[in-house]
Amino acid sequence: MGETLENHASQVLQSVRPGVPADAALREYLARNTTLGAVGKRSVSRAVFTYFRWLNWLSRSDSFQRQVTAAQKLQQRFDQDPASIKAETMAARAVPEWLKSEMEVSLAFLRQLQTEPALWIRAKAGTASKLAQAVANMAPARFPASLKVPPSLAALKYSGTSDLHKMPQFQSGEFEIQDLASQVV
Repeated sequence: MGETLENHASQVLQSVRPGVPADAALREYLARNTTLGAVGKRSVSRAVFTYFRWLNWLSRSDSFQRQVTAAQKLQQRFDQDPASIKAETMAARAVPEWLKSEMEVSLAFLRQLQTEPALWIRAKAGTASKLAQAVANMAPARFPASLKVPPSLAALKYSGTSDLHKMPQFQSGEFEIQDLASQVV
């Protein structure tokens, strides 16, 4: 990638300002840096969003590079052992105070907030199982029996690092990238 991951993420974070939210700043940065490649772009994207997941744990007086590094270390620690971050600390830092009066803020909810979200795929109607077999690291969504989901839901969870936009199945319209909540709606 040439420059360090932390430097790329730092440049994205420096361009976030009123009128330019993080996702727009990231999109603009990645569009300008065509030499990153799919894996590099995904790494920068993950670093930026890891930063925001752990923002309230970071020292704002540190450079963005140091903050990104600290956020990545926190994420790695959490991924290896979610219990390594105390429930009280998560309750104090992961959600705003007003939210606690509006809803139950369980430990499971707090841990989910600190977990990298899944990448969801919407398969063309009737093709989900075939697509899951054809594309590595793609598997049908699993739901608890108690959850009522539409039988037509063709959600697949993707855990790979390949550029999905370059896959022939994407280019031929066999799937699109769409979050799970949108698919259920």
